[in-house]
Amino acid sequence: DAVFTVNNLTVQRGSNENLSDVISGVNLSLSADAEGKSATLTIEDDLSADIKAVQTFLDQFNALQKYLAEKTATVKNSDNTYTRGALVGDSMFRSLRFDLLREFEASYSTGQAFTRLNDIGLKLDSDLKATLSDRSALENALRTDRNAVKALLDAALGALDTRLNQFTGAEGYLSHAQNSLESQMESANKAIDQMNERLAQREQSLIAQFAELQTQMTMMLYTSQQMNGIYGSLYRSG
Repeated sequence: DAVFTVNNLTVQRGSNENLSDVISGVNLSLSADAEGKSATLTIEDDLSADIKAVQTFLDQFNALQKYLAEKTATVKNSDNTYTRGALVGDSMFRSLRFDLLREFEASYSTGQAFTRLNDIGLKLDSDLKATLSDRSALENALRTDRNAVKALLDAALGALDTRLNQFTGAEGYLSHAQNSLESQMESANKAIDQMNERLAQREQSLIAQFAELQTQMTMMLYTSQQMNGIYGSLYRSG
């Protein structure tokens, strides 16, 4: 059996490998030449999953900001022409972009130690890009008061989610805008169909008038030929 001490407490186990019930969250393995030796273990939380989750949020926030900025911008081209984004004429999306930026920098009453994302190292840079500017601040906050970090992120992301739901929810702006556009398109298509029908009727009317005119001109030509024949015979006989 393996016999060793941890923090001056004697531990005995029937194996040297993957001892997971000695220190919570830690697997110990004792090497073959460990007898009579000691080691100092410094154990810290693995924050990689937390940092990755925060970075994913920042990446998605920046992707949305980039999309809104491009779609609501008018860009001057090298040939002095201008390219307008698809949403330039819709002030709602321009307002959404800056509302999200304000929510990112807002202060939240959580009843905990942290009230702003800036408190845990999340900031907007000079280009209004959300960044993890101070990784150590976030790591220290997670180690010292994870519940406060969670409360702050819940409040901040909740506020962002509420603002976005005003656009993406079943009763959101996008749904109403889409329904309105579809209604306009339906009305436009009906107007086009009615105009095409009137044009078709007008075409048939013009064809009929042309046919009648052509008939009359043919009759006039025939009459003219007859008159020429009669008067020509009289002229020759006289």
